[in-house]
Amino acid sequence: IKTAQEIERMRLANELAAAGMEYARKNIKPGMKESEVAAMIEGHIHAVGVGYKGKVAMARAFTLVWSGKGIATFTATSDRPVVENEPTLVEIWVCADGYWTDLTKNICPGRLTWEYNRLLDQLLEIFSDGIACVREGAPLGDIDRILRKGIAAAGYPGQPSHPVAHGVGARAHEPPYSHQAAPGTMRSGMVLAIEPGVYWEGGGGLRLEDNFLVTESGCEKLCPYPDDFRL
Repeated sequence: IKTAQEIERMRLANELAAAGMEYARKNIKPGMKESEVAAMIEGHIHAVGVGYKGKVAMARAFTLVWSGKGIATFTATSDRPVVENEPTLVEIWVCADGYWTDLTKNICPGRLTWEYNRLLDQLLEIFSDGIACVREGAPLGDIDRILRKGIAAAGYPGQPSHPVAHGVGARAHEPPYSHQAAPGTMRSGMVLAIEPGVYWEGGGGLRLEDNFLVTESGCEKLCPYPDDFRL
């Protein structure tokens, strides 16, 4: 459970992550290497983050970037080219004075293909259903249960292989973790990373991930970069 000061640090880190993604959205081009996109985002966040709003002494970003069929579950960034009309997915951790984000954001140079538009619509609905259960006193396992039920109904049973919700703050991954079989309740002041994902056989897919501050009546999304990246 975070203090007011810790929440302020995390808000700043999330704002810097959004700034890095907006910079990449304006500058990405088909054919760029995944590693070039990663360097662009990390360099921009370090450049604008140090001294940000007169409040941040140290800001660094760490990314994993995949495009098109390179999208998978946590492989290394490579020299694959950015694919036009398909997502470039960015797993982005920003550290601002010791406090972290754990986010997955997407960019598409061009217009998403029909297959990706359909998958994004499905994941946005699943994501929204999962977020809706987040509030003071709710069972932690509800997030995992709702997200996995929605992903199975969309035609992808058993996905994803990674956890779909966990704490974030002094580390990018920290307790608590949401699992259907695990006990525990959500508490006001917790910050949870929620991350449903679907990965296609042979490569490709999507993941959405944001950080949410648990409140008495619901939750607050901390990163201003949109999850519907077509906007």
